[in-house]
Amino acid sequence: MTEPNYTFIKRKELTNTISISQSKIKELMRTGQWIEGIHFTRYSKRMNLFNVQLIRDWLVNHHDPLSHQRAIENFLATLPSNRSRGNNNRAVSHKTASNQATKKTTQKKAAGSL
Repeated sequence: MTEPNYTFIKRKELTNTISISQSKIKELMRTGQWIEGIHFTRYSKRMNLFNVQLIRDWLVNHHDPLSHQRAIENFLATLPSNRSRGNNNRAVSHKTASNQATKKTTQKKAAGSL
């Protein structure tokens, strides 16, 4: 079984790829709907790179946090830091980030249904 290939692209490419405005991207990042280290990474002070596959999955499954959580866990499992036996601290931190992502999504969903 081959592992999925996760691609990271710049914001401008993302706007063209998924037809979403730069202001909407900033909002999703600012509000925590897209999580740093999961959906995007800060490559430098002025540039973020976005995980295309996870963002596409989020677009389809943002209403179903458990489904999107599986995609996040699959992504994290592909990281070398989560496969190395000698680096358990990073694996724990990624699991913590993953759990925080689920908690935030669930809380937002609950707040929206009130």
